[in-house]
Amino acid sequence: MVLSQDAWCYIGWFPGPVRAQVAPSWHCNHVTGDVLAALPERGVTGEQITTMLVDNPRRYCEVKA
Repeated sequence: MVLSQDAWCYIGWFPGPVRAQVAPSWHCNHVTGDVLAALPERGVTGEQITTMLVDNPRRYCEVKA
């Protein structure tokens, strides 16, 4: 598993107050601020988080000779 997100700094699909109601987690810090903070509370270890954020992306992006 690799953690990622699909969010932009600006979203013009909804007027400001409506966006906050429809998509409250639509911000660029969702994974780093919200998701990562919640994982240990749900039993995910630091080693597993490192695997998702460092080891797996490294393997995915590794250039094969």
